[in-house]
Amino acid sequence: MNQGNSGGTGVAVLGGGITGLAIAYFASREGLPVTVFEKNKKLGGNCTTFRRGDFSFDSGAHRIHDKNTDVTALASELLDNDLLTIDRPSQVFDSGHLLKFPFSFRNLFSLLGPMKTIQGGLEILLENLTIRGKQSFEHSARRRYGRTIADRFLLNYTEKLWGIPCDRLSPELTGGRLKGLDMRRIMSEVLGVRSGQRDMEGVFLYPRFGIGMFTESIINRTRSARFLTETEIEVVYHDECRVTGIRTGRGEEFSLEYLVNTTPLHRFLHALDPPAPSSIISASESLHYRDLLLIAVFIDQPSITPAATVYFPSRDIPFTRIAEPRNRSAAMAPVGKTSLVVEIAHDSGDTWDQMNDTRISERITGILSDIGWIQSSRVIDTAVERLSHAYPVISLEAKYALGLIEEYVSGFTNLRIIGRTGAYRYSWIHDHIVDAHAAVDGIMHSRE
Repeated sequence: MNQGNSGGTGVAVLGGGITGLAIAYFASREGLPVTVFEKNKKLGGNCTTFRRGDFSFDSGAHRIHDKNTDVTALASELLDNDLLTIDRPSQVFDSGHLLKFPFSFRNLFSLLGPMKTIQGGLEILLENLTIRGKQSFEHSARRRYGRTIADRFLLNYTEKLWGIPCDRLSPELTGGRLKGLDMRRIMSEVLGVRSGQRDMEGVFLYPRFGIGMFTESIINRTRSARFLTETEIEVVYHDECRVTGIRTGRGEEFSLEYLVNTTPLHRFLHALDPPAPSSIISASESLHYRDLLLIAVFIDQPSITPAATVYFPSRDIPFTRIAEPRNRSAAMAPVGKTSLVVEIAHDSGDTWDQMNDTRISERITGILSDIGWIQSSRVIDTAVERLSHAYPVISLEAKYALGLIEEYVSGFTNLRIIGRTGAYRYSWIHDHIVDAHAAVDGIMHSRE
């Protein structure tokens, strides 16, 4: 790194998404000088809220899960009376029917009938007897649901989302999703006995004016930090043991005490100077992200669905899920009107990338009309948003490569790599906040 640098900072944060902003918040609260470098014009990353006239919609079906008391306390402090508790269970669309998700024995019985439901229960027993260990996402799904139910409702959906067969995906992707339909619960429902499990899937926290309100509140409370937008990092300097500085695409150089990376992991590794070992660069080629296409349809109608989110496992439908924003907060749409936000996960440069916004909107509104959800005469407007690096594809190959990469980057004593894109981990908002807090605690401990 040249001596004549453009500045210095105690903590440099690469990426101004929810994770990077949380790092800035906790670091500044500890009195650490912190600078956030964000390549886009706007902070928030893939955790933001878009406005279109009187309508608002998020960059995905976001929610804040009440799973960590510290995160819930922080959200309550930042949002006060604008933090809503929502009880809207998710649903699955199957052949014109809406099923509550996670599945229960009763709603599957009503759809599949007695023979196929019994078959599904027997398959769960068989899969648990024949499949040992968690070898892949496919194996985990079939152990939980049985072959018939898993193939119909979960594996098709998962392949649409991640873009590769489920037997190549890590079981890590199941997270807390494969719950609700196990043999204990099935037998409890058949016998009419309470299982002791409370279904909390539909209960979550949500900011009144969209998820962007949460990130904006974090920014407003982080007064001592510097936020440099439209600033892409081109080079990360190091001496094999410590990161020593960074250089932006404009040639500005910054010294630093600590570096926290939340940007795509493969890009970070390619920015290192001196270069990372060839084995690490080779391993990084196994890391692949899926982009997300959002199509918002604004409708002159009070409501379409009762659900917060509806999932579409069928291969015949190109999108993975739909959110109706006003089911999270009435403030997301004008009185008497609603909107649907359709999500399509896809690979960068594919057919969806090459299609213009008008053609995309026409195709999606056509499908929504075909399944009986909307009438074209009631569509007020549409909007299309494109999000890059939305989903890290955690394949078995990538999981192995990630182990090599993590061992390498752990050798830098002043480097932390966290977040969904940075750590190449499928995680939720509460995970990002917890990880950011832990990273700052680690920095403070290392300074003692």
